[in-house]
Amino acid sequence: GPAAVAVDLSALVREMLPLVRRELEENLVAVELDLDDRLPPVEGQRVQLGQVVVNLVLNACEALAGVEGARRVTLRTAERDGRVELVVADNGPGPTAEVEGRLFEPFVTTKADGLGVGLAICRSIAERHGGRLSADTPPEGGFRMTLTLPIARPPESRT
Repeated sequence: GPAAVAVDLSALVREMLPLVRRELEENLVAVELDLDDRLPPVEGQRVQLGQVVVNLVLNACEALAGVEGARRVTLRTAERDGRVELVVADNGPGPTAEVEGRLFEPFVTTKADGLGVGLAICRSIAERHGGRLSADTPPEGGFRMTLTLPIARPPESRT
């Protein structure tokens, strides 16, 4: 496949948002950005990591579809413990316990435009990049997906 490149996760999020603008607007979802512009780069395939970003936002849109009142997705990037993380949090109801246990099972997307690749694929992309994708329910409610990736090694240390 294509060679791994240094990817700025905050820039990638900004680049991917226009691809999901229609879904956000149709579902009346407001986006809050809390992006760190001094993030160290991660190493990987831009297209694959971009797919993960798009998919996490689409997932949040779906989760918010039935919510009365304000619908909000927050996208936050940060450096934590020598890794870079992207958090996608929504103020939806959170998955039912039954769905929560099956979140990462492979499924065929039912989205008409085919943008979504499913959380199982998102998780395998994360793992292929030496990272992980996890889901949890924050204390304040809603639902949160966290993508954590290792910081790219500086060029001189690559062998």
